[in-house]
Amino acid sequence: AASNQLVVKAGSGLYPHLSLSPSRAVVGIGDTLTFEVLVQSGGVAAEVVSAGVDLQTSALTVVNSGSPFTDLGVVLSGGTVVENTSSSTRLKFTKTKPGGELLGTAADPVRLASFQVVIGNSASGTYSIKFDSTAALNLVGNSVTLKKSTGMSLQSAQVQTVGRGRIEATVLLEGRSSPIGNGNHS
Repeated sequence: AASNQLVVKAGSGLYPHLSLSPSRAVVGIGDTLTFEVLVQSGGVAAEVVSAGVDLQTSALTVVNSGSPFTDLGVVLSGGTVVENTSSSTRLKFTKTKPGGELLGTAADPVRLASFQVVIGNSASGTYSIKFDSTAALNLVGNSVTLKKSTGMSLQSAQVQTVGRGRIEATVLLEGRSSPIGNGNHS
């Protein structure tokens, strides 16, 4: 018994099933940032991994929007990429392998795929890049797909834009003494 109502909700968890690396980045306008999707299946073999990512802003432009992800060949090796698409600010990558395999460990997730974004001229402030509701793991022997709504733990990324630094200096040039120059430092 407790005095307060018990609330159960999805969270990032100590060891997320899907995470973005880097999880925090400080960037300037024009920078290209490469993210990797990391995955671990909690000690159970997975047959399907689906990483739905929402950039949530048009200030971040996807590189190669027709096929934004690069399969890193580590997860579900020998499997098939069934989806690699982008639409507006959403990206989706799905890979499957019949029979599945164990995907990393809680302390050591494995690299699924990477994607790149360019920081646009209109970017300012901090942006959150999140996994959307389509992110999922189909675990072998489990009739329920692991999603955010069914207990999947996810870790988003934050991108903070900052102005470019600038260094200005004044340098006194040594002039030549007579007879070659007049010593005026020009």
